Amino acid sequence: MSETHDIMHFKPPVSIDKNDATTQKRPVMVRNVKTASRLMGRILLEIQKDLIINEKAKLLIYGLSHFVNIHRDHVLESRVETLENSLKRKGGKL
Repeated sequence: MSETHDIMHFKPPVSIDKNDATTQKRPVMVRNVKTASRLMGRILLEIQKDLIINEKAKLLIYGLSHFVNIHRDHVLESRVETLENSLKRKGGKL
């Protein structure tokens, strides 16, 4: 390989901010509202302790809020479908 080719494909090492508390703990896999709440609580605590970068905190909180809203909408939709099916079985009109 030529020297220019090596330089063009050089990737600098990834640096981890040691002061960023979210890199020091095990990641939380957000699968439901409970885990979203746990992560949101952790982020809020880290904000209060000045352990997390504000931009990263905003992004995480924003994403978690949307996740919770989507989950809530899904639960409500499922409940409405259950009620509709129940009414149909009983011969009621929608």
